[in-house]
Amino acid sequence: MAKLHAEHDIYELTETSDLDPALSNEDLLPTALAHRSWNLWHLASLWVGMAVCVPTYMLASNMILGGLSWKEALMMILLGNVIVAIPMVFNGHAGTKYGIPFPVLGRASFGYNGIHIPSVLRAIVACGWFGIQTWLGGLAMIAIFAVIAGKPAWNQSWNAQFVGFMVFWGIQMFFVWKGTESIKWLETLSAPLLILIGLGMLYWGISNGGGFAKVLSSSEVFREASVVFVKEKAGATSAHLRLLAGKDGKIRAHAYRTKLLTKAETTDEDKWKAALSKTPFLPLSSKQIQFSAALSKNATTLAIQFQGTNQKHLSSVVIAPLYAAFPANCRCMSKRRPIPNDSSLAL
Repeated sequence: MAKLHAEHDIYELTETSDLDPALSNEDLLPTALAHRSWNLWHLASLWVGMAVCVPTYMLASNMILGGLSWKEALMMILLGNVIVAIPMVFNGHAGTKYGIPFPVLGRASFGYNGIHIPSVLRAIVACGWFGIQTWLGGLAMIAIFAVIAGKPAWNQSWNAQFVGFMVFWGIQMFFVWKGTESIKWLETLSAPLLILIGLGMLYWGISNGGGFAKVLSSSEVFREASVVFVKEKAGATSAHLRLLAGKDGKIRAHAYRTKLLTKAETTDEDKWKAALSKTPFLPLSSKQIQFSAALSKNATTLAIQFQGTNQKHLSSVVIAPLYAAFPANCRCMSKRRPIPNDSSLAL
């Protein structure tokens, strides 16, 4: 049986005992009006939590490192969120108004059995995104504890990263187990903090970067190639490394090392680091250094790693594909792809 709520223009079930148990259960029944506790503030907090997050910051920063301007990076982030938001709003409208979960609403389009396919596909995508967010959250936890404990090596330890992943996973599973009301409470609490922390980071970046205009203009330096291959008249090829300097004009890295890698050696960064482990670090003396390398068709990648002044902090491996170095009589530039673990060592 159902009764009409004229104010909301919906019918609400009052008796569920006669429903087919094969098609309904407690989780699939419509949410009663009396149990709908999410208001506009809670939904807005949920959207803030989805948009203002570490992956968003990482996407924007890596777009700039990849050669986009800050305007282009912000536009890509905005466009991506809008593209995702439109189908999410349409997809969730009926459920928000009538309290009907997607597996039930989709029966009208896909049938009682067919709805299982899109439901499982949604679940797989959700599991993937949950894993990405959990891994990044675990990395953030390890980075915080590494600073507190004075153990920067934890950031490079797979064991420490896995521990961070499991701890962060456990925290999230606690709120999942407690149900949507706990998630609502968490999102409502975290949304203002996320905005305040974001504004605080913006202030820190502007004050330490020499002003808002300078921070924005400095992103243009990443549009230039970090490695430039120059074909000499004698047929030899030399590589130039363009290095970034801090506000004080000093080079951020203290030393560097390079190695030519074949296709078999470029599977992942761990192998690059293993290949570089026995290569000595060479000191840096200028903002642009040049070195010659006996390039061959067997080598596909030039790997470069930088070292901090205390000889403990190492950057991630920067790679430069060598195919750009082979065409004759040309000045070829590699794509900039640094993802430093310590920003002071960035190219």
